[in-house]
Amino acid sequence: MGEATDSEKTVLESLKRERDELNGLIEALEKRISLRLGGTVGSSNTSGKVGPDDFFRMTTPDAIKKFLKTVGKPARSTTDMIDGLKSGGLATNYTNVYTALSRLEKKGEVVKVGDNWGLEAWYPPAPAREPKPALADLSTEELVEEAEKFVGKEGGEEQQKTEAVEVAATNSGGTKGDGRKKEIADFINLHGPSTRAEILAGTDVPEGTFAYCMKDKERFVKGEDGKWRNVE
Repeated sequence: MGEATDSEKTVLESLKRERDELNGLIEALEKRISLRLGGTVGSSNTSGKVGPDDFFRMTTPDAIKKFLKTVGKPARSTTDMIDGLKSGGLATNYTNVYTALSRLEKKGEVVKVGDNWGLEAWYPPAPAREPKPALADLSTEELVEEAEKFVGKEGGEEQQKTEAVEVAATNSGGTKGDGRKKEIADFINLHGPSTRAEILAGTDVPEGTFAYCMKDKERFVKGEDGKWRNVE
């Protein structure tokens, strides 16, 4: 048989593009209808059984999606999928299937339900989470409140409260925070480049306050040797 002509190749590529676009539209509509009906659309096919060549020559991600659409709810384990894909003619293994599932999850096509996996279209959208405000946007009082949530951990309540106030002052540019930065800078000037442990051991700076102080990139820089230096 002769090779395909340029015109045939052009028509073929055009049809493939149209097929891909149509598949995308179908999936989008299925998902939209599923959300309205509580996840019933696409949860099963007419038979719910996998044929011996249903996944022959398919990619693992496409075979996973087809498998889930075929068997329907509930969500299936990775092992169930491996067995199902093999019964449908796709030679695969745990690593290939799990990797494909992880990529499909990132693309929003499948979702992990406990230890199992299902199609995203089966379920209503996850409730939106309110974004947590950045520390830089909090007032000193709010920073203290956030820091005091850690009271009772190692170091004792009074120490944690002290560190909470100092962290808040440091982050908001308060005088105590400036004083701690100066204490660290003076130590480095006297002893030269120093590690975190050396600075904490040679100053009265609390550990929590130290982390906030060293975020001041205009005053401190960490070298490749792991030692902190003052910015000249």
